Amino acid sequence: MSVGRRLLAVAGAVAILAVCWLLSDVGNRLGYVIGYGVVAAAFIGLGLVTWERRPGNRVGPLMLAIGFAWLLPPLRYSGASLPWTVGFLLLPTLNVALLVHLLFAYPSGRVRSRAERAVIGWAYLDATLGSLVVAAFHPDPASAGFAGFPRNLVLVDPDEEIWRTLIDVQTINRNALAVALLVLVIRRWARATGPARRRLAPVMFAGLMAALLFSTGAAALGYSWRFAPDWVQNWRDMRWVVLAAYGLVPLGFFVGLLRERLDQSAVAGLIVELEGAPASELRTALVRALRDPSLELLRWRPSRDCFEHEDGMPAALPSERPGRAHAVVERDGQLIGAIVYDEALRLDARLLEAALAAVRLTLENERLNHELRAQLHEVKASRVRILEAGDRERRRLERNVHDGAQQQLVALSVLLALARRGAEGQDAQRLEEAAALTARALAEIRALARGLHPAILAEDGLSGALEQLADASPLPVRVLELPDERLPEPVEVAAYFAVAEALANVAKYAGAGEATIRARRRNGHLLIDVTDDGMGGADPSRGSGLRGLSDRVAALDGRVEVRSPPGTGTCVHVELPCA
Repeated sequence: MSVGRRLLAVAGAVAILAVCWLLSDVGNRLGYVIGYGVVAAAFIGLGLVTWERRPGNRVGPLMLAIGFAWLLPPLRYSGASLPWTVGFLLLPTLNVALLVHLLFAYPSGRVRSRAERAVIGWAYLDATLGSLVVAAFHPDPASAGFAGFPRNLVLVDPDEEIWRTLIDVQTINRNALAVALLVLVIRRWARATGPARRRLAPVMFAGLMAALLFSTGAAALGYSWRFAPDWVQNWRDMRWVVLAAYGLVPLGFFVGLLRERLDQSAVAGLIVELEGAPASELRTALVRALRDPSLELLRWRPSRDCFEHEDGMPAALPSERPGRAHAVVERDGQLIGAIVYDEALRLDARLLEAALAAVRLTLENERLNHELRAQLHEVKASRVRILEAGDRERRRLERNVHDGAQQQLVALSVLLALARRGAEGQDAQRLEEAAALTARALAEIRALARGLHPAILAEDGLSGALEQLADASPLPVRVLELPDERLPEPVEVAAYFAVAEALANVAKYAGAGEATIRARRRNGHLLIDVTDDGMGGADPSRGSGLRGLSDRVAALDGRVEVRSPPGTGTCVHVELPCA
């Protein structure tokens, strides 16, 4: 708090203590004295707090002024002429005029309507010039010959008849002012939006009740007129009504400040609420936190160079639309969105900052997630393309081997067999050895061709290929279940190599007596289990074969799971989508 505001706080405290002492010194009850001081302290304290929180807003200074003006009427008990004249005759209703100003200035601190400005001016004129005119004819005890009593320092003519006539005119004027005030408050309430009404409600009705006492509050200060009922003319009764009415105003402000705190807490919880939630729920959460059903959430689309509504339609930020405001959302200098909201929310900068932070974080996460999903999709597509290219190259090599080197070796075997028939002795033995070498080379070429791409997959499908793998395995393999129908080629190729790699590992490392193969189609997936009765304890991370197998299966959105508890064998489980 600045030095000036601290001095005002000290001055207010001193003034409150002095006025309370003055009220108690003339016989007022302790409850009334305490209540009077509490109302003044509430106005001054809340005024200082509001001024500190919103330095550019006039609401804080107005509340502070009301608190000090509230301390003027008790000066009627002073024995000195100057405070008696000021507090009792000249400015007894200044606090009411300030309250009227506060009603129309709240919550922005600015008065926009000409009619409202006129009523505020009317109230100030009545509280100053009107009171001065009445005071000019107000008789005082000193003018009546009572020495030692305070004098009316602005007295012109102590004519009681003129004074009472002026009092009646002032009463009629204040009643008219009260009616005008009521009409304008009702009009303002009717034109206000939902968020604006929520902000106005705690203060508007409490302040209106107090301001309407403008027409009757003079009785509480010692005036009376012939048109008022007896209970109004009894200032000892009326002063409690005035005190209660004014006490509602700072209470309403306190409720408003409490609501702001609760709203800020609700918005601060947006980040927690939106964690893990889809970005489509952002607007709903903002509406609930800011209590503004008219709120619009716009997203910036760089490709179209415009904002978009949630339905994808282009949107423009409001520039001259009354009652609407907007705030753009940026991240590292990049425009990512905007919110359009009720203008009443602009008054709480902290609330909006918290909301914008939640919007910024959510939209940025949405953008990053979108980019990440696009990149993952591209990576998966790239892996599939690489596998498909590899499979095509395998098929090409298999055909080249089958149609080239394999056929030449077959022809060589035939020629060697023909040559061996006519040879004798050592030549025949050499031709026999050459034929044996040729046969081994042909077998190795055929094995290589099957490893590149098993031709049986194209001929008999996955079932025939898995049966061939079981027959070629060096240890007994039982085939328990096989799919009846053909599957997409990438799925069959991946399944074949998965089983081949699993059986190769069983033969090399498992120490098993036998293995089983089970392949079935369930719910759009091909499920394969290769199980052995070996020693278990297999670690997939230590072998490149299973890692390569997992990469191939993952490229098709499948998965590989190895279950290998020590001493109970190993099960390689493969799932491949094949819908």
